[in-house]
Formats: sequence, structure tokens, C-alpha cells
Amino acid sequence: MVRVGVLPVNWLMHRLKIMGLATPFGIVIRSDVTPERRVQLIRHELTHQDQMRRLGVRFYIQYLRQYAKYGYNKMPLEIEARESEK
Repeated sequence: MVRVGVLPVNWLMHRLKIMGLATPFGIVIRSDVTPERRVQLIRHELTHQDQMRRLGVRFYIQYLRQYAKYGYNKMPLEIEARESEK
């Protein structure tokens, strides 16, 4: 079972344009996300949780390296997660 929480929009999430966030303990989604988008984000963040399970601590290292090398939109971990939204 996965815990999903809805958080009020705070200045940090808004400033960083973070709509959802996966942790090993659950998923957090911003409260201003539409219900339709919320379903997509949950699928996206579940993919990140699966990546965390597969890669362990290496997930965080790979995520940062890919972000630095490719940027958010072209990094393989994010591409995999976006594909799962459909």
C-alpha cells in the first residue's frame, strides 16, 4: 500500500514548480492539482518509487547526475516516469 498525501501549496513547491514528490514512505501531491492531473502524477510518482526500489541509494545519485547532464525534460528517469502517466 502506498500513502498519498495532498499538501497545500507552499512557496517552495511553487517556486521550484514541484507538483508531486515521491519518497520511500509515500507520495505528496500539491493541493492545487486538478483531479485528472492528480491521477497522472500518482502514476508518475509511483514510477519513481519503483525506481527507488530497483536502484536503492543509487537512485538519488543517478537522478542528480542525469539532471545535471540532460536537464529535467530529457533525463531518462523522468522520461520513464512521464511514460507511465498515460
